[in-house]
Amino acid sequence: MVKIAKKLAAAGMTEREIAECLEITPKTLHNWKADHPKFRRALIPGKRAADQRVEASLYHRAVGYTCPATHVAVINDKVVLTPIEKHYPPSEGAMTLWLTNRLKKRWKNRQSNELTTPPGRPLELDHDGLIPPGSSLVDFYEAKMAAHAKEDADYEREHPRRSTRSPNAGGEPEGDEADDDKRLTELEARLDGRLPR
Repeated sequence: MVKIAKKLAAAGMTEREIAECLEITPKTLHNWKADHPKFRRALIPGKRAADQRVEASLYHRAVGYTCPATHVAVINDKVVLTPIEKHYPPSEGAMTLWLTNRLKKRWKNRQSNELTTPPGRPLELDHDGLIPPGSSLVDFYEAKMAAHAKEDADYEREHPRRSTRSPNAGGEPEGDEADDDKRLTELEARLDGRLPR
């Protein structure tokens, strides 16, 4: 399982998607990460590699790039393939995203709202119906948390085929390498080549 999870993370999958591919619940994946350092560490390089690929792609979109391509044309009923270089100009959106995240102090993209009151007067907030009248913020927060817990329970009820245990008897994500290789082959076929080699 460790080998499979590492491959799935390297493909850029979220933890929920990884859990789905492993046919376990997201909660089980979270438990495996907490209980098995080897499993948790296996996910890190895969995620890091996927993040680095996305970061490099974003950088290239921000500065523009040229890459080889092939122009396909039909001339006199024959297909003619001509090697060309295709240029992609810089993307303003990619530049903004890069600069606001990498050079935060110089490229702010946020508003600052400051609340002030006259000296000696307490701050009074009108919740505009967001928090039901008569309830406190604690009650509101607890109700929201209960709603999230219900959503999680509904999700687990809708996906009963997923195991809450690992495939081996010890309850650990580690398994037989031959089984992992077979499972990887099946996943690659199912995911139509989305897994990195």
